[in-house]
Amino acid sequence: MVSLVSGSIPEGLTIHSNQGISGIPTQTGCSHSSLIEVMRGSEIDRITILFTLITPISSFYYPQSSYSLLSESFSITPFINGDNPSFSITSGSLPSGLSLNLDTGVISGIPSQSVSSHSVTIKATNEVSFISFSIRSEEHTSELQSL
Repeated sequence: MVSLVSGSIPEGLTIHSNQGISGIPTQTGCSHSSLIEVMRGSEIDRITILFTLITPISSFYYPQSSYSLLSESFSITPFINGDNPSFSITSGSLPSGLSLNLDTGVISGIPSQSVSSHSVTIKATNEVSFISFSIRSEEHTSELQSL
């Protein structure tokens, strides 16, 4: 037999006395601590369970299809839908002088050189999902463009 002694479980989950916990959580971005009691015959165990509900990354992109890369301050912020993202470069590299903030996904800096046919793939990751986005620069336009 399974029962909730204290705390709460996320909305959408149900405790079944003879089967355990089941369901699909309807809340995201929250944590619940629960003290669960499990009885097997004459044996009783108490278990603390921490439910942490994280929204998967469902979209990740930069807001425009091209960006001017002149020798001046540059900054672009991605749009992302999902909890607790972190960012990384998975292939290629940013032009010299630009950097990727691994916590926010912002690409910023002052480009220090002209780039010809340059591409980079950036990956947004959380504990349950990831999405990659590729951008490139063209020699003639000195702009970043989404692929």
